[in-house]
Amino acid sequence: RGAARGRPAAASMLMAHPLARIAAILALGSAAALRGASPGPLHAHVVPHGGPNPPLVLLHGLLGSGGNLRGLGTILAAELEPRCVVLVDAPGHGASPHSLPLSYTAGADLLAATLGSHGVASAHVIGHSFGGKLAAALALQHPDVVLSLSLLDISPIAYEDWSEVRRVVSALRDMRLGEAVTSRAEASAALADVSRGDEGMRAFLRASVERGGGGGGEGEALRWRFDLESIHASLDDLQSFPEDTRHAAYGGQALVLRGDRSAHVRSAHIPEIGRRFPNYRLATVREAGHWLHADKPRETAAAVAAFVRYVDAGEAPGAAAAGRPRRARVEG
Repeated sequence: RGAARGRPAAASMLMAHPLARIAAILALGSAAALRGASPGPLHAHVVPHGGPNPPLVLLHGLLGSGGNLRGLGTILAAELEPRCVVLVDAPGHGASPHSLPLSYTAGADLLAATLGSHGVASAHVIGHSFGGKLAAALALQHPDVVLSLSLLDISPIAYEDWSEVRRVVSALRDMRLGEAVTSRAEASAALADVSRGDEGMRAFLRASVERGGGGGGEGEALRWRFDLESIHASLDDLQSFPEDTRHAAYGGQALVLRGDRSAHVRSAHIPEIGRRFPNYRLATVREAGHWLHADKPRETAAAVAAFVRYVDAGEAPGAAAAGRPRRARVEG
């Protein structure tokens, strides 16, 4: 959803930027462009841009793919140039194999192996929603790989209520894409019901409809760009967050960036965030919901870029005193 809503704003903002070459390359990260060969277990679209600065790794949300964050990657690549940007398709999503385990610990191991296959020894890892929980698991499983951690509107906890996610996944299964629904027009109409009038969600889900084989031929049946059945079977694990990670806590710097119109990061979550990620900073983007990088792309990117600069300079703020989070409000 975020990419579908945020893409025009990000594109219009960057077309006049001196680093428009980066923007143009990342803008090609459509479903087709993100299908290039990847040497690791997960598909990763790497946009190289020389220089000694650590790379940025971006992880998308549930039912998405790496291309969903290409707008944010474009802005960050311009703000933090020169460095490369890595857009990863999570297990069971996009061009990554649809037979891989969907647990956070297994996904973290696959992600570490994928980054290693691209020669990425350590990186600033940025994840939205489900991708944020995967990034948090990577930090707890492979802390040496994670130079810093940015969680976009997600808490690394077991959520109590995931009823809306479960409703959407069940509704997508009931569509029977490729069987009862055989055309893109039918899929778009069915997704209007699934999204309950939320055009951003409808566009986000419609972008994940493709014809089998990825070639787009009209003779091929429609299918999802994610492993819907595995996601459905793994919802309990995805709603939760693992306790049995290799490390009980991540000692590096972490940013938790939330939208003030979202309930995904709550005050009740703070003690658990502090237990697993003691060197964290909590910031809020005003007038933004769960898809804060789409609602407020400039402000979201600016907050992440400032945090990355602090870490690169060795000046990132430490743990909050007396158990209280360091807070910052990013004006909309």
